[in-house]
Amino acid sequence: MKELYLSEMGKFNYVLKAENNRLARYQRAENFVDEETAYRLAGIELISITFEEIERLKKART
Repeated sequence: MKELYLSEMGKFNYVLKAENNRLARYQRAENFVDEETAYRLAGIELISITFEEIERLKKART
């Protein structure tokens, strides 16, 4: 169960407000194909970063 959570269910993506606005169009039921396609069509490139890197970015913004 832990492996399933970490590999599939525990994934989330941070996006900017403008990116989220573009993405929403492709996440609607009538347009949705899959996650990869939605992000690609919205022009969003996903990158992997650690929780520590996220925390550093948050601190740098304040």
